[in-house]
Amino acid sequence: MCPDSVRRGELRLAFEKVMSTGRPQENQFNSPDGRRWLMRISPWKNGATVHGLICNLLDQTQRQELQARVGKTQKKPKIRNSPRKLAA
Repeated sequence: MCPDSVRRGELRLAFEKVMSTGRPQENQFNSPDGRRWLMRISPWKNGATVHGLICNLLDQTQRQELQARVGKTQKKPKIRNSPRKLAA
């Protein structure tokens, strides 16, 4: 089975779950070119009846790269200047 077929099956299951439960779902995945994606699937409702789906696909690559850089800078040990004791 090719990766596209696998991904298509995963998407179908996610869509079916939102349609059956009426609750939104978020999925994150990486594309073969290294980009990172956030997919939000929401039910399109009229009252309690789900009539369809609203799907938003957001490219999160730059945001996650920035968060990784910030995390690395925050993990660096801080050098503190402590007062020197004078010898008597």
